[in-house]
Amino acid sequence: LSGQSGIGKSFAFSQVYMRAAFQRKERVAFYSVSEETIFLFSMRDGNYQCRKARVDRSRFWESAGWKAFDEESAHLIIDPAPERGPGFFKAHLVKAFVVYLTSLNEELKKFQDQAIKDLSY
Repeated sequence: LSGQSGIGKSFAFSQVYMRAAFQRKERVAFYSVSEETIFLFSMRDGNYQCRKARVDRSRFWESAGWKAFDEESAHLIIDPAPERGPGFFKAHLVKAFVVYLTSLNEELKKFQDQAIKDLSY
């Protein structure tokens, strides 16, 4: 998926991706780095419910709320922020399948560098 900056590629992709996961009744988290917020979508009584949490520190990924949500069949979509990359994301603490919305530029390099650094511990 490519196009000019600001036309909604990330939004469009995340909507299509989430819909496909929802059809399979899978959990989806959407982490907005710029808003320091994560939206946790899960099925309950036949309907999707959304919980919202602040991600203002790296220890979020060790919190009881995230651990109760996180599993290998879950999905985590990360929408990075300019100059902040993946924010407080810690690859080694997440079981979910991660989708990182970025262009092929310096932001992707930051994500790769941070993930490799985290996994080497």
